[in-house]
Amino acid sequence: DNMNQVKPIKTLIGDYYNYDRGFSYHDVAGRPDIYRTYDVYSSNGIFDNSFYSEGRTWYFKGVASTNWDGSAYGHYEARK
Repeated sequence: DNMNQVKPIKTLIGDYYNYDRGFSYHDVAGRPDIYRTYDVYSSNGIFDNSFYSEGRTWYFKGVASTNWDGSAYGHYEARK
């Protein structure tokens, strides 16, 4: 069924996009004052504790996933 193949892609796209850093993010269900992303890319797996971009300060929460080459994706949250 094609619909089952589309659902994961929609989740990855997110509700919003940060053009400065190139990641998608979304509102947190039940917490309308928070944005969340798991899509901040690092080529060496090292992440900033926080960064300011497009009017928001994003805080590092942990590594979302790692790749075989040492690159990784980070989990960040920001308040509206």
